[in-house]
Amino acid sequence: MKNLLIFILFSVLVISCDSTNDPSDDNSEPVAKYYPLKIGNTWEYSFKTEAENAIIERIIKNNITHEDGSNIWGYTEAVKVINPDPNEPIAGYNTFKTDGFYFYSSDKDTIIPGTNILCRKQLLLKSPVNVGTQWETTDGYLCRIANIGEIKVLDTSYPNTVLVISEKNQSIDSSWYSLNIGLVKRILNTNIKWELRNYSLLE
Repeated sequence: MKNLLIFILFSVLVISCDSTNDPSDDNSEPVAKYYPLKIGNTWEYSFKTEAENAIIERIIKNNITHEDGSNIWGYTEAVKVINPDPNEPIAGYNTFKTDGFYFYSSDKDTIIPGTNILCRKQLLLKSPVNVGTQWETTDGYLCRIANIGEIKVLDTSYPNTVLVISEKNQSIDSSWYSLNIGLVKRILNTNIKWELRNYSLLE
């Protein structure tokens, strides 16, 4: 089940986005403040579908340079257990660019040498972080910042939280990023839900 959950959250259902539009008036917080990247930072999520429940733990494990020159942070992501595997493989990477916050699927541009399987570089949250910022995905999704405000997740209130909505046909995915905390909630096409239970961020 662990590999299935990893595959669901930050590989398949994380939507790849290309920038297309910026609001001209920028009085926003820097996008880097919406996802603290530091080795040791940990987020614990409640994962729910119609068929299963689990607790997922995401931990930033390393900071390396990608082949394209980007500074990327690798993280593990697994079902929380009492004695975690010290050799848990890296599930993905994050980085910041001038246009926003990205997910990288690999630390190399070509994942398997001699093939055309390339690193997916997916824009998750676009600068400027203002209501109305939009970007379009390579697979036909339209992403937009729909709201910035307070959200309550599992009895905890998070102010200054950005709601990103991604739409394609009848599919709607929603992600909430809270200032200085990171991802606090995600609902994927109404039937897969991630909610932040706890987190530990290093100074």
